[in-house]
Amino acid sequence: MHSRMIRRAAEDRRAWIGEGRRMSTVVESGSGEPPEPAKQRLSFSGSGSEYFGIWLTNLLLTIATLGVYSAWAKVRRLRYFRGNTWLDGHAFDFHGRGGRILLGRLIALALLAAFQFATSFGLSFGIAGGGLLLLAAPWLAIASLRFRAHNTSYRGVRFEFEGRYAKAFPAYALWSGLSAVSLGTLAPYASRAQQQYSIRRHGWGGRSFDTSVSVPELYGAMCVVAFAFLLGGLLAFGGGMFLGGVFFEDGGEPSPESAAFIGFVIGLVIYLPILWGLLFYRASVWAETVRDAGFDAGRLRFSTDFDPGRMAGIQLTNLFGIVATLGLFAPWAAVRAARYRLESLELTGDLETLDLEGRGAASEAAAGEEIGGFFDLDFGL
Repeated sequence: MHSRMIRRAAEDRRAWIGEGRRMSTVVESGSGEPPEPAKQRLSFSGSGSEYFGIWLTNLLLTIATLGVYSAWAKVRRLRYFRGNTWLDGHAFDFHGRGGRILLGRLIALALLAAFQFATSFGLSFGIAGGGLLLLAAPWLAIASLRFRAHNTSYRGVRFEFEGRYAKAFPAYALWSGLSAVSLGTLAPYASRAQQQYSIRRHGWGGRSFDTSVSVPELYGAMCVVAFAFLLGGLLAFGGGMFLGGVFFEDGGEPSPESAAFIGFVIGLVIYLPILWGLLFYRASVWAETVRDAGFDAGRLRFSTDFDPGRMAGIQLTNLFGIVATLGLFAPWAAVRAARYRLESLELTGDLETLDLEGRGAASEAAAGEEIGGFFDLDFGL
């Protein structure tokens, strides 16, 4: 009760200071109308050629150390991308340590070995292991989000994440399970639950974030995914009929080379629209999350002109570039996607009016994040 009263008094003091500054600005402007809220767009100052040196060094050292250096490579990567992200003349920073990430990966390796050992006894053991992994998903999400938040700072103040297993269980276990058994038809509800849980438990300087994700909008994105699946099937059918007529017009037996070529083309025309549709849905979830996001009880609001279709196209062409260059395009692909995503965001409100409560303690919970990535579980913000 005492701590709650202290926090309420601090919030009232910050509100009084902000109102005083606002009124002072109105008086100085000589107008009875309040000034237009300040708008700040995020920017990204990194470049593919600059990041290429970091990426190549990380790759070579990771190979030379049989993967051990990958933990420090991840720190360098996150530090580069955070440090080149700017808002209102200030850059972000990342403070994670490679040793903690390596420890998390060793724990992940031990868990994976235990899971594989259990599945060797039969299907029932594998199903039980999958169920246990689903139950562990909320903890993995909490640990991952806390590690990323507490090791990221802006203007010298670290971000915060406060989560509890009981609250995370519906978002990361219950809805994920329902989405799986419904063959994806409940995926928008799972996406909304996870994104709202994540954003609403993040804070910065003692202030919290908020967002409201629209399920109807996500079902609209699901319709695009369904159309992509249908289009892939129609293209594959039409392409197969055309190629069959070209290669087998004489009714002869197909050669192994011809059959392999037709199979490759059909697989490609099915895969590409479906991949674009899945990338479109993922981008749509991100867009809906930030489109109505706010900070400090709505005093600062985010807006975006992010286009999920364009983002899916960027990621798809990035994939072509990476394959065509045998991986060398990867640094430019990462920078290209990050720049479009970040520079589509705009913050409305005056950051200078905030009386920040800096909380500098960094979490050491790297293990949960690394276990999540090791099992291909995406819990990133």
